[in-house]
Formats: sequence, C-alpha cells, structure tokens
Amino acid sequence: MTSVKAVIFDVYETLVPNGPDLWLGSFREVCCLQDLSTEPQELWDRWITIERKFRHRRLNEETMELSQPFESYEEAWNDCFRQVFLEMGLSGDPEEATRLCIQRLGQRPIYPDALPTLDGLYGRLRMGILSNSDASFFYPLLKYHGIGPQFAAVLCSEDAQAYKPHPSLFRQLLKRLGV
Repeated sequence: MTSVKAVIFDVYETLVPNGPDLWLGSFREVCCLQDLSTEPQELWDRWITIERKFRHRRLNEETMELSQPFESYEEAWNDCFRQVFLEMGLSGDPEEATRLCIQRLGQRPIYPDALPTLDGLYGRLRMGILSNSDASFFYPLLKYHGIGPQFAAVLCSEDAQAYKPHPSLFRQLLKRLGV
C-alpha cells in the first residue's frame, strides 16, 4: 500500500465559498457604483450565460486541448461585461466592473472548518493548493486569510497558463511539491 505523500486543495468552493449569492453581491455593487438602470439579478443572469461560453472554450475536455492563446479571467470578464452592457444598452464600464469582481474574489469568506483542517494537516503532509483563477485574486485571497504559508506549493491557472482539468497544471504542482 502506498502512503499519502501530499494533498492538493482547490480554493473556491473547497476552502472558500464562491456561489451565485456572493457574485450577486458584487453585481449589486457594480449596478450601484455605476448607476446602471438594471436589476443586479438580470445583469448577473446575462453575464453568467456569456461567461459560461468562456469556460467551455478555454479547454476542450474531450481532447484536452487548451485554447490558444491563454485567456485570463480578467480578459474574459472584461469581454463578458462589454458584451452584456452593449446588449442591454447600458453605459457601464466593463473594466471597472471586472476590477470590482476581482477585488471581491480576493476577499471571499473562508469556510469555518478550513483553517482547523489545514492546521491539522500542516507538518504531517506536504500540501499544495491549485486553483482555476488569476493571480490578481488568488494570491490576495491567500494573504487575506493567511493560508499561503501552510502550503509547500501554490499554483493558479494564470501562472500555469492552463485550466483544470488539464494535466499540465497537476504536473507543475506535483513537481513543485517534489512528489
């Protein structure tokens, strides 16, 4: 029997919540700060429909081919907001809306059991963290919760220039972990 040498954690929806309710809060802020004449729910519904197309094109999960060139969340979300604002006839600022969403992603609350779990494993196993995220919200989130130091290796999709479940991300993290 092989002993466990390392454990790899995902971030969003594993260590911190990232559900539609949190996103809707960000969209409320976007609507308020930009004085948009729409309901946040309608903006979210239209935006997430477009954003899902990005999630499907970034990696062909049947062939495991990555789209080229690599497209970050920030680039994709700017395009999503641009398209939604145009479709809805809104004079919103896509870059500012994206910046606010990125900032909020870096401040998500942590699940109550996450820190005790990480503390319990620290020193017993090599731990890594791997996330489909941009550096602009991944590293601030780790710092915000003080969870970076427990990990022997950290990697986000933007740094790896690939999205899960592409094997290259896992290979890069395993190499960093030395396993």
